[in-house]
Amino acid sequence: MKNWFQKLGVKLAKGMEGRYGFDELSMCMNMAGIVLIFLAYIPYMQWMSIAAWVMLIWAVMRAMSRNHTKRREELNKYYGIKKKTTDKFSLWKTIWKERKTHVFFKCKNCGAVLRVPKGRGDIVVTCPKCKSKIDKHT
Repeated sequence: MKNWFQKLGVKLAKGMEGRYGFDELSMCMNMAGIVLIFLAYIPYMQWMSIAAWVMLIWAVMRAMSRNHTKRREELNKYYGIKKKTTDKFSLWKTIWKERKTHVFFKCKNCGAVLRVPKGRGDIVVTCPKCKSKIDKHT
């Protein structure tokens, strides 16, 4: 039995030569597909099983692809989206944690999030990104 598994492993390794393989995006798609399969058991949500199977098949097709440049482009887009969402959640976490001691607002010129202490009255804040001056009441 051990010999059979070793042969199977060698055959799988040879079959994956030159293929892209599983990366973080493929694993995320697999996990999302599994979650959608479980959600499809909720009444009136059976349509999610179709989306789940599409996601699972797409993840396997990405792994079996030989077009490495296209797969890396997709992975870089995924990393960009992931970074934006994690940055946004960490900002929300910081705003919630410091809500009693600081006021957060966006710069009107560049959109940077600025933090000033509460209870200082009327102050002039200089944006560190675009150097514009903003009058703010805290």
